[in-house]
Amino acid sequence: MSVTIGFARLIGTDFPCHLVEYMRTIVYQVPGLKVVEPKPDAHVVFGEPEFRASVVVDLFAYLKDESISEQFEDNFQIALDQACPLPGRDSEVPLYLVIQFKENLNSFAAVDGQCRRVCLDSGVEQFVLVECGDPYVPNPDERTRTISAVLTAVRGEFGVTDGMEPCFNARCYRAGDGRCVFPWRVDGGEPTLEVIRPIDASEVKDNAAAAGEQ
Repeated sequence: MSVTIGFARLIGTDFPCHLVEYMRTIVYQVPGLKVVEPKPDAHVVFGEPEFRASVVVDLFAYLKDESISEQFEDNFQIALDQACPLPGRDSEVPLYLVIQFKENLNSFAAVDGQCRRVCLDSGVEQFVLVECGDPYVPNPDERTRTISAVLTAVRGEFGVTDGMEPCFNARCYRAGDGRCVFPWRVDGGEPTLEVIRPIDASEVKDNAAAAGEQ
């Protein structure tokens, strides 16, 4: 449910800004699969300038070095580490599907109190966009149909019979001065039981290529 702009003004202090870009990173752990040695490189399933979906083993390296957005900063890394911790010494590691996209917002004017400067319990200062409803916040394209098509293709080619729920889902706006402005929203999910089968690098490569042809 949307809140009023009056409620937004009760949170933190005003931070008028212009929002130039919307960015989102969604990570799914492909259920029922563990990648065995040797570890494959990332393989793009679907790619265009502002949308990319890849199957990935080294999640942190991929998002740090090959990301199409600018979300990989300190808070992003901490949240990613908590949601998708690095595997231990196990020779078999998870396989991830990473979906990233961004959208030019044409310098959306967020100057009516919906952008706030808040101090978290940790003492860290953060900039947030309180989602107060039209016309106070942007309405970016969440690429729902494209994401559904990618998930269907990946599930089919990798033989996944269960549903795929994101283990990590981060949205962010980029202000004109380069600051990250985070939507005031909480996401969560529940763990599920699964049966694991091994998958090697060649199968990852072949299935990713086939999914991209869907």
